[in-house]
Amino acid sequence: MRGIPPEAARQHGVFIAAQAHRAGWTRHALAHAVDYGYLERIRPGVFALPLEASGDDHAMAAARLRRASVAVGLTHCRMTLSHRGAAVLQDLPLLQGTSVPCVTFPRLFRGEVRGAHLHRARLFPGHVVRLGCVLLTSAGRTVVDLGRELGADDCVVAADAALRSGLTTADLLDEVLTRCAGWPGIRQAAHAVVHADPRAESALESVSRLRMVDAGLPTSWPQAIIRIGGRFVGRVDFYWDEFGVVGESDGLAKYDGKPLSLGEEKRRQGAMEDAGLTFVRWGWTELYGFDPVIRRLRAAFVRGLRPDRAPRLWTATPSLSPRPTGQLITGTGRTG
Repeated sequence: MRGIPPEAARQHGVFIAAQAHRAGWTRHALAHAVDYGYLERIRPGVFALPLEASGDDHAMAAARLRRASVAVGLTHCRMTLSHRGAAVLQDLPLLQGTSVPCVTFPRLFRGEVRGAHLHRARLFPGHVVRLGCVLLTSAGRTVVDLGRELGADDCVVAADAALRSGLTTADLLDEVLTRCAGWPGIRQAAHAVVHADPRAESALESVSRLRMVDAGLPTSWPQAIIRIGGRFVGRVDFYWDEFGVVGESDGLAKYDGKPLSLGEEKRRQGAMEDAGLTFVRWGWTELYGFDPVIRRLRAAFVRGLRPDRAPRLWTATPSLSPRPTGQLITGTGRTG
C-alpha cells in the first residue's frame, strides 16, 4: 500500500485527491483503500486514515470535527473556518460539541458549502489567520463568535484557554468586541470576555467563576498557594482571603501541577481545615443549578467573619497570571 501524502502531517492526517495523486495514488487505488477500510473518505475528494478509538468520547468528537473542518478548508480554500471548527483547530476547549464545521462568509456571498454551517459576517483585518493550508478566524475572533452564538459559558471557557496559551491577549479581545459592536449576541460575549482569566485550569473553574460574578460574590484569588508553618500545602481553585474560605470546583487538588489521589486530597484538605480554613466543594452536576453552592459560600463567608473563629494558622499567596507562550498562528491580512 502506498504511503500517505506528506502534506497530511500538517493537515491533521487529512489530504485531498490531488495530493494523493502526486504521492503515486491512482483514483482506483484510493477507491480500493476506502472499500477495504484502509482510508476513510471525509468528503468527496478528501481522505484520511481511519481514527483509532481512544475510549474518550469528547476527544473523538473533537478529532472528527477537526478533520471535517480541515476537509472543508482544503476543498474551499477561499473560505474561512470559524466558530467551533476554528476552536478545535486552535485547541480551544468546547462545552458543546458538533460534527458540522462552521464557515464564515462576507454578507454579500450567496453560495452554500455542503456539509458546513454557514455564517455571514464581515471579516476584519487581523481576524483571519492561516493554519497550514486552511484559513480560519483568529483565536480572539473565534472566542467572540463562540460567545455570540453559544453564550457566555462557552465564551469564557474558550477565552480563558486562549489567554492562557498566548493565542490571544486582552487587548486583541477588546479589539474584536469593538469591531463587532452591535452584532447579535455581542453583549453575552462581552460579559464573558470582561471576566476572562488565564489562571483558570479547567472549564469547570471558568464557568464557576462566571456564576460567582453573576451572583455578586466577592472576587476570589484563583489558584492561590496555601502554606502552613511556611510549608507548601497546595494550590486551590478559589480563595477568599478576608473570610479564610477555599472553593474547589473539581476535587482534583494540585500539588506541583499534578492531581492528587483521593487519599492525598483528603489529607490535604484536613490539614488546611485544621489550620482554620473552610472548604466549599462542588462539581459539574451542580453547575447548572448553582444557587445551593452560592448559599454555601455565603454561609462560609459569614462564619469566616465571626470574632470567635479559630486563629489563622495558614498563609496564602495569590497566583500570578501565566506568561503567554506567544502567537503561534500568523494572520493573513485577509478581509471580507
